[in-house]
Amino acid sequence: MISFSCARYESKLLVHQTKSCVATVVICDSEGKKIKQGSGFFIDDLGGLATSAYLIRGASKIRVYAGDTKGKFLTARVINPYLRNGISVLQLPGKWGTSVRFDFTYIPTIGDKVVAIGMRGNGQSASEGVIVGFKDFQGKKYIEFSGVVSEESTGAPLLNMEGKVIGVVDCEMNSISKSEKSSFALKFHK
Repeated sequence: MISFSCARYESKLLVHQTKSCVATVVICDSEGKKIKQGSGFFIDDLGGLATSAYLIRGASKIRVYAGDTKGKFLTARVINPYLRNGISVLQLPGKWGTSVRFDFTYIPTIGDKVVAIGMRGNGQSASEGVIVGFKDFQGKKYIEFSGVVSEESTGAPLLNMEGKVIGVVDCEMNSISKSEKSSFALKFHK
């Protein structure tokens, strides 16, 4: 698990520190053809990977690529397709050394600085912003933030400036809201 030694970080440091925690998640049909691609992040050292339930919906096969897979895609299995508030948990084979920390006690406030760290193509992407609002939609609670993310960031962690996960980026709400100036992440807490 990544441990941060000081209270607050700059976005650049957060991106660097979480590089090995974030993975590419590829959704395939029954013939193994890519349907869509998103992100996920390690939640333990046993191969547990959190992502958006929206991303894995309709998947016949899920392949994951992380820096520690030595250039190979690994097949993931779904442990919990809808863990909490639209968040799913996948399982990769083997042990994994780096995971993120969660902050279930953090109460997000409008104006708080956040950063979404996902995967885009073969590299990492980051989108910094501030919390601009909150939405409840179809039983899910969302954090709206000013950073703009790509569809490939669906499933990425949204971090507070203490380096702790406070949500999971979910581009399903982006397409529903038709917002071009902000993005949404599923909240972990009530």
